[in-house]
Amino acid sequence: RLKDPADDLSRTLFERLSSLAPSSTIRLTRQYRCHPHISRLASLLFYNQEVLDGVAEQDREPICFLPPTLFLDTSSLDRAGVPSFMDKEIASDSFLSDFGPDVQELRNWSDFHEAAAILGLLSRLVGANVPAKQIGIICMYRAQVGMIQRLLLLLEKA
Repeated sequence: RLKDPADDLSRTLFERLSSLAPSSTIRLTRQYRCHPHISRLASLLFYNQEVLDGVAEQDREPICFLPPTLFLDTSSLDRAGVPSFMDKEIASDSFLSDFGPDVQELRNWSDFHEAAAILGLLSRLVGANVPAKQIGIICMYRAQVGMIQRLLLLLEKA
């Protein structure tokens, strides 16, 4: 057992070290890499809205047909649009068993329809010859990352 809640392993090393000596922590105050729409999300979620943008929206051209950030509501989707080989595969025990002990986390923290929509967008970007280094997928949950990676492997095999 952990003696101190500050040692909680669900917290990142950065968070634990910061809590030990808050006055010696150097935090990001201005970012120059991301489109301002993306940095606003990171600033809100992780930096108490304290990170400023060092670039303007017009400094970051849109990629292809997409806005800088895109939120999809997949709650009304069904499996009608899923390729048959993929539908059979994701229904099988082997699909879930590859996640090992994390299978419950996968069920609780991932969304197949969202992953399928992401793969559809990714396919369109690749088809439009967008360089891989310009494509980023941000997932709020590790299980969703695993779901997307697994579906990408399925597509490679097909």
